[in-house]
Amino acid sequence: MNAMLELTNIHKTFNKGTINEKPALRGVDLTLKNQDFVTVIGGNGAGKSTTLNAIAGVWPVDEGTITIDGENITGYPEYKRARVESHGQCAGDGGGGQGEHIHPDET
Repeated sequence: MNAMLELTNIHKTFNKGTINEKPALRGVDLTLKNQDFVTVIGGNGAGKSTTLNAIAGVWPVDEGTITIDGENITGYPEYKRARVESHGQCAGDGGGGQGEHIHPDET
């Protein structure tokens, strides 16, 4: 089974090249297959929000690739990523996530 979402060697540094430079993500790898359930936990400054914002396209990554269902979306803007994600198997989008396992007699 192919990965639904894959992050490969993701790096993100804020304020790069300044006195306020802050490395936020350093070589993050993540592979999620369809039907995987994930909880993102960690302390303040661990990179939770930065990782999710990188996936969503809020922050461009400095290095690495982000793919959804085999499509490299690393350089896509937010609006285009939303279209890719809404056609995939993400939960709650009508693409087979929530409720697909419910039998008609159970509703």
